Parts: sequence; structure tokens; C-alpha cells
Amino acid sequence: MQRWVLGIASVGALCGLGILWFASTRPEPHGAQSNVLVVVWDTVRADRMSLYGHGVSTTPLLDRRVTDGVVFESAYSSSFWTLPAHASLFTGLPTNTHRAHGASRWLSDSHPTLAERLSELGYDTYGFTQNPNIQPTTNLHRGFDRLETARTPEWTEKILAYNRRKIPADDASTAASPAFDGERKEIFAKDGGPWAQRAAEAWLDGREDPSRPWFIFLNYMEAHAPRVPGEEARSAVMDAEMNARAKRTPVNLARMAQANRREIRFEPSEVAGIRAVYDASIWELDRSFDALLQALDARGELEHTWVILLSDHGELLGENGLFGHSKSLAEPLVRIPLVVWAPRSASDRPVGRRAEPVSLNDVHGLVLQAAGLPSQPTIFDPGRPVVSEYLFPAHSKRRPAMRRSWVEGDRRLIASSNGNRMLLDRAGDPAKRVDLRELEPDRFKGMLRDLERWIRRTERPDSDERPPDLNADQREELEVLGYAQ
Repeated sequence: MQRWVLGIASVGALCGLGILWFASTRPEPHGAQSNVLVVVWDTVRADRMSLYGHGVSTTPLLDRRVTDGVVFESAYSSSFWTLPAHASLFTGLPTNTHRAHGASRWLSDSHPTLAERLSELGYDTYGFTQNPNIQPTTNLHRGFDRLETARTPEWTEKILAYNRRKIPADDASTAASPAFDGERKEIFAKDGGPWAQRAAEAWLDGREDPSRPWFIFLNYMEAHAPRVPGEEARSAVMDAEMNARAKRTPVNLARMAQANRREIRFEPSEVAGIRAVYDASIWELDRSFDALLQALDARGELEHTWVILLSDHGELLGENGLFGHSKSLAEPLVRIPLVVWAPRSASDRPVGRRAEPVSLNDVHGLVLQAAGLPSQPTIFDPGRPVVSEYLFPAHSKRRPAMRRSWVEGDRRLIASSNGNRMLLDRAGDPAKRVDLRELEPDRFKGMLRDLERWIRRTERPDSDERPPDLNADQREELEVLGYAQ
């Protein structure tokens, strides 16, 4: 019998003094095989969610739902962008091992995916993604009985029509906005949360054997640039003055790139507007996720389903003058939300908040446990390595330094291949700017030694397998989202 022990722990600046539930053992699946729902809020950083203490109510519906789930306060992604993070989610491997990254945008066939493993275990598998990095062009599609995208003919026009109705007519902030002063570009049905739900329900309705367990993976892109939340979301998180300012602030991908190169500078009022639009996008995600769970609950599906909500990475919103997600392992880019709900039918469900650092990689083990595979390391196992990585991008004109982040307790080490090092206090230094190497030399040396050992143990060469060439539509879709240059 699994036992859960009530304890009190200090989470420092992240969540203050709180009541936490700690597991004496890892959670075992309830029943032979449970259904599994994995939902990724693409590009959502934890600290902009009211669930994690943000002063704006961006996740009011989720805030009420977590009373019967587990909130991980210190979850970290394996990377700062979509492809390597999803490859880690699907394989349980770090970027250093699976090597699906900027220089090799391909997940090798030698690394089985969650969908493949679950299919072998008798699961029906379905995916809906709004992110074009999760497709046959990267080999992340393997194992899904059906993988639909915002480009699937059945849904594309519906999602495009939804976006056209949603985007305010006077919004001039992005190249996808109706009033944009420049070359406009279609956003390829990027925001489609309600339609992702309908697609998943249609798939459930069409299964030949409803008694079989299922695995559903959904990727929502509302928080990814270009961000185009509707008026209802805007009014929920900002006043009219802020809304008007945000609509007038051009923050298209080209202008963000200029800011990152220090060619232009956003004024503080403009940065505030950019952040408010980001908050509005999270508010929309909150509504879509709640509607999804309501629909599954009405079907009785949550009785036997593990629900896992997380992000693949975060976003820079003006910190140190930087925007977007590239070439950095800053805290806003790699600290992600992670919430887990056990099946309703479970007699002893884990609940509460957990402070210890955990990795996105170990969600993989939890899913396999839910499918009935024993002895899988999971996010409920303390002491697992928590590593984020930045490896070389293929399009770099020069080879920048590789960077890795290693988290132990309340400290985070950032180490680059060019010799740069920093030891940071995760909880007591909100800006993450004070280097503690000289103040804590023994701890710094120990963490660096642990990281170097981990690198030697996990490093693999890039795959010899080559991804297929992109067609014109695929390349343009990636370019609009900032993934191709």
C-alpha cells in the first residue's frame, strides 16, 4: 500500500512556507493500465501563472483544480526550445543523448517514443499538435495511431476562422494582426485550443474498441509568438489603457530579433504591454484546458486517467533586454509548470505541492508506470539529475559555446564550453545575478564535478540519419514562428 506523509517544507522565494505531501514510495499505477493525457502549454514559463504566485490571475480555473493534484514548484525543461524538449518528453533522455537539437533536427529511430512504447503495450495513441516541430519532418511523430496538426485539412479552416474572429481588428502588434503596419503573414492556425479538444473527442468517438486504454498528447501554442489573444482574455488581465498600448507596440519576430541584437530598445511601457499580452495568452490556455477536462469528465474518462500538464520551455519577456527563446538557459526559459493528477478511481491520490527540483525528462517514466511498467524512474523519485542544455544550432555562422544548467537543491550551476561558470541561488536571488562561486567554492566544485561526470556518462554523437527536406509550406510555417532562418 502506498503511503503519503504530511510534512511542512520551506520553498524559499518560490512559494514561501507551505504544506506539502511527500511520497514514501513512487506512485504505482492504479489498475492494470490507466489512460494518460499529456497536455503541453507551449512556451509557458511558470512565474507568469497565478498558480505559481504571479500577481495577475492568469490561471484562475487551474488554480481551483489543483487541490486534487500535485504541483511541482521547481520543474525544469531539458532545453529552451521545442524540439529537444519534446524529444526528452517522448524518450526520457537528455538532449546530450537523444541529440535532437539545432544541429540535428531529427530524433533517431534508435530512441523509441512514448507513443511507440504505449502502442506496444496495447494503447490506442492520438496526438494533436499546433507546433510544426512535432511532425514527420523531425521524426517525433512515431507511434501515434493518428497525429493531427493545425494543417490537417479537417481542422485548418475551422482554426483559421476561429483566429480571424478572435484577433482584435485594431491590433497592430504582430505580423498576423489585422492593423499591422508592414507585411502581414498568416499564422497557420496557430491558436486552436478549442479545436484540439474537438479533434481529440472525435478520435475518442471513432475508436473501434473503447475498452482499450488510450494515450492522448496535445500541444497548445497560444503563448508562442506571434501572440494574438482575444478581447475577453485581454480584459481579464489588463486595463483598457494597457490594452491599447499593447496593441500599438509592434513586437513581430523581426523586431524582437533587433532588440536581442541591441539594435533597438523597447520602452518600459512597451515591455509592460508585451508581458500583459503574454498573460492574456496564458488566460486563454487556462480556459481551453479547463474545457478539455470538463469534456473528459462528462464522458467519465477521468476516473481512470492520469492527467499531466506541463510546458516545454518558457519565454524571455524583456529580462536583460531580451525576448523570445533562444541561445540562453535563463531561469524564465527553463523553469516550467508541471501539474499531475492521478486517476479519480485511485484510492490514495497524491496531492499538494512539492519543492524539490524535478526534470521534464522524468515525466516519461511516470507515463510508463501508468501503463503498468514497473521500476520506471519518475518525477516522484527524489535526487534525479535536473539538467538543461543548449547545444549548437545548425544555422550558426560561428560555433557559440554550449551551455548546460545543473540543479541541486537551492543552487543552479550554469557551465559553458568556453569556460564561463556561474553558481546561482534559485530561491534567494530572484534576478539570478549573484555569482556564488567564491562564496561557496566547495559546493561549486562538487556540482561542476557532478555535471562533468553526467556529461561523460550521457553524451552520444549526433545521428547519421538525415531529416527529409522541407517543402515550401513547411519552411514558411517554421519561419513565421521563428524556427527557420
